[in-house]
Amino acid sequence: WALKSPGHRASILRTASTIMSQNKELLSEMETSDTGRVIRETKYDVDEGAECLHYYAGLANTLGGEMYKLPGSSLGYTLREPLGVTVGIGAWNYPLQGALWKSVPALAFGNSMIFKPSEYTPSTALWLAECYAEAGVPEGVFQVVLGDGQVGEELVQSELVSKISFTGSAE
Repeated sequence: WALKSPGHRASILRTASTIMSQNKELLSEMETSDTGRVIRETKYDVDEGAECLHYYAGLANTLGGEMYKLPGSSLGYTLREPLGVTVGIGAWNYPLQGALWKSVPALAFGNSMIFKPSEYTPSTALWLAECYAEAGVPEGVFQVVLGDGQVGEELVQSELVSKISFTGSAE
């Protein structure tokens, strides 16, 4: 995934956005069922999720370095590279948005993500994994693991993880 071009990753994210928009009613109902929030709000969340995918698809091509002059005739440069395996741990109250806000930037810039939703609201995270697969994200690049806080604790303690994004409480 990290070796794919930014344009390729962006194209996949745009496809995922289209799939999400096409499934607005289903996703809204799933989110309302999981969280108890009103359908008007969860429809808005789906629209915002599709926009999030488009936004980061547009940013994917901006992951470049910078070159600058050093004293004398030397040049310095920065090279931005994917971090590798990232972990996202989401909260119960905005499960779809949380999963997107954590996974989309990671995927856009060539990272993989293991996402652990709240054990109370996993439905849309599981759907998102299917959406990404249908859009063309390779198997294993976005994975959802289910469980309680102990699962999250094991993820954040792993030496294989390069970055963690956590929302919620430790309980």
